[in-house]
Amino acid sequence: MRPAILPALALGLSLYTSAAWAKPVYVTCDFQHDGKAQLRKFTLDEDRGSVVIFYPETSEAQTIAAKFTDDLVLFETYVDRYAITRTTLVGVRQSKLDQAIDKAPCRIDAPTGRAF
Repeated sequence: MRPAILPALALGLSLYTSAAWAKPVYVTCDFQHDGKAQLRKFTLDEDRGSVVIFYPETSEAQTIAAKFTDDLVLFETYVDRYAITRTTLVGVRQSKLDQAIDKAPCRIDAPTGRAF
């Protein structure tokens, strides 16, 4: 009976999607709004279906739910809707307040080193 378990386990692991093994991706987008730079840093975690947004100007962060498709990562805060293209690394932000749309070039950042 034990030998039958190993092939079943191997098959189960092979069917497990690669997205489930994905590490978080760190992305920075250089938005401009009314002539002012508004840098946004994102931690995209497809396994958890979440995004952490870091606001450098206030040193605040928030974690929100996100939808990951083949081409896009979609998420929204109380104030803005975001889309980041997975192929061209362009970020789009739409304000819910004034409906303004800002497009920004984005880049993938290396993870920071950690002591543990």
